[in-house]
Amino acid sequence: DVIAGTKGIVMYETVKAAKTSDNRIVIEVYKDFYKRRVNYDEKIKEKLKELNALEKVDWNKIKEAIEKKDGLVWDVSL
Repeated sequence: DVIAGTKGIVMYETVKAAKTSDNRIVIEVYKDFYKRRVNYDEKIKEKLKELNALEKVDWNKIKEAIEKKDGLVWDVSL
């Protein structure tokens, strides 16, 4: 629970990426509700680079996740 009046930061993340405990790469892609003209390809590349996973993903799966922007967890591992 968070107490009313607690200060915080609201993060606007259209792309999330993570490495699972069994080294699978997963992403979540969300619609750009605030119309900030998100470059999804660049955002995903940045996240994957942080995970050292650029060469460990199926880019066709990533393109499909970008097209759908459904916020679901996509396993994009090779």
